[in-house]
Amino acid sequence: MKRKIKNIFQKIWIKVYSFQRKRALINSNFSIISNNCWAGKIYQSYGIKYKTPTVGLFFMSEDFIKFVGNLEFYLNCNLNFISSSESKYVKIFKDNSTKYPDFGTYPIGSLDGIEIHFLHYKNELTAYESWNKRKERINFDNLIIKMNDQNEFLEEHLEIFNNLPFKN
Repeated sequence: MKRKIKNIFQKIWIKVYSFQRKRALINSNFSIISNNCWAGKIYQSYGIKYKTPTVGLFFMSEDFIKFVGNLEFYLNCNLNFISSSESKYVKIFKDNSTKYPDFGTYPIGSLDGIEIHFLHYKNELTAYESWNKRKERINFDNLIIKMNDQNEFLEEHLEIFNNLPFKN
């Protein structure tokens, strides 16, 4: 019961706070391409409609670099799904089960070999529909590309990421 009340207050607080934050924005027509759930949190914190398909999911670092390195190509690929046993990262996930405790419980998408781990999706259909609906909203003229040092990040990824041809 206590948790339920806390969740209700958090939702109310987010709505009030996001309304205030959104009013302060100069431009709310931006798309964040993120390697994890961060993009969704930003849109939620401003009360803005998602203008990215990278919400509620994560990429392994190597795949994210490839994805953003050829963004339009991968966004035009058909999203297919694979089983967790087919993941090219299955050994990493199993060997690091405390780091990746949810592996095997969520859908894994594939765009021409790029894996997308739909961590916060219950099933493939929801992930598929959300991905396709949201990718149509991307504002390619105002992109923010964000990556952090999670999910098997290596120093070499930073150099490659920093050399990508994006302004933001």
